[in-house]
Amino acid sequence: MADNGAPTVSADDLDRVSPAQRRVLEMLVQGSTPQAIADKLELSIGTIRAHTAGIYKVFDVHSRSELMSALKPPPAAKARHAPEPPPAREPERPQVQAAAPAPPPPVRPSSEQLGLIRPPEFRPISSLPHGNRPFVPRPLQNRNVAHERVAIFIDGWNFAKATYEGLGIRVDFKRLLTTLTGGRTLLRAFYYIGEWTPENYAMMHDLRRVRLGLDVSEPTDPNEAERKRMQQQGFIRMLNRNGYQVVKKPVKVFADGNTKADLDIELAIDMLTLAERCERMVLVSGDSDFVPVVRAVGMRGVRIEVVGSQQPFTYDSTPERPRAFPARASDDLLDAADEFTELGELVPAIELQEPRRPRTFVPSGPPVPPGN
Repeated sequence: MADNGAPTVSADDLDRVSPAQRRVLEMLVQGSTPQAIADKLELSIGTIRAHTAGIYKVFDVHSRSELMSALKPPPAAKARHAPEPPPAREPERPQVQAAAPAPPPPVRPSSEQLGLIRPPEFRPISSLPHGNRPFVPRPLQNRNVAHERVAIFIDGWNFAKATYEGLGIRVDFKRLLTTLTGGRTLLRAFYYIGEWTPENYAMMHDLRRVRLGLDVSEPTDPNEAERKRMQQQGFIRMLNRNGYQVVKKPVKVFADGNTKADLDIELAIDMLTLAERCERMVLVSGDSDFVPVVRAVGMRGVRIEVVGSQQPFTYDSTPERPRAFPARASDDLLDAADEFTELGELVPAIELQEPRRPRTFVPSGPPVPPGN
């Protein structure tokens, strides 16, 4: 007990109860009622009574007055007078030491020692291979970042021109998706394609006949447009079943015979929509129309990688008959992107290896009996 008669909870007393009971014990000693303790500790009155019963059991008492008597007096109550402090000692004078020689200036390590050597896959665009020079397959950059979320956007028209007409290959779209993902977490893979309808296909067919000097009024195969549509629907279904989300739009046929499906706005909107949900975007195109959206997405912290080709000539070009590479990647687009991957270097990784399967003939009429 203290001299003024108010009991004080010592450290030994607090060690005898649980942490939850310590707060209740301190307030009981201060004279607080169970309801006041419950309001202060934001507990129910039943919980406070349970803690109080536990405290009584630890100290082997049955009431608050017995608890006050059982508490030990604090150590400060026994010492009436504090011991006198020792006499002050004179501070020691610091010894003056000779100044140490100045350390030699640090030697700046070289780039090789710091591990800052430029990796071989990050090469300037001016050093990319051209023509039919042999190439070695290489993986895309930063393939070891498995937690990095990536979204892929493929301009179907540009990609078909670059691969089929420029490089002369047929693409394995399963291997293409694996190559572009590069071990990362794939968020979405969009493929933008123009859809043929019987009307625009018939218009294109008539324009071609006019350019060849043929009579448009001559009858044509009525099932040709339907076969063209079914062939494209099979291609779209194959993409959907292999991890791609196909975005399609009717093909426009112009008076000069050119065709185009303008899906630039749809692709740009999808890139801006997913900019907050991924760390990297792979744009398979060389169209300079995507420069503004590439810069806008890059300003949001997303790393943009462009996959295209800057080769000057097609695979079948000769000195006598040179052919310019179609859908060649724009320099403005490559300057706006963070990384560039030459499409020609990915040919061994994305080219279709298995031969084309022969189509089985299905007769259109009733079966012919044997022997006839």
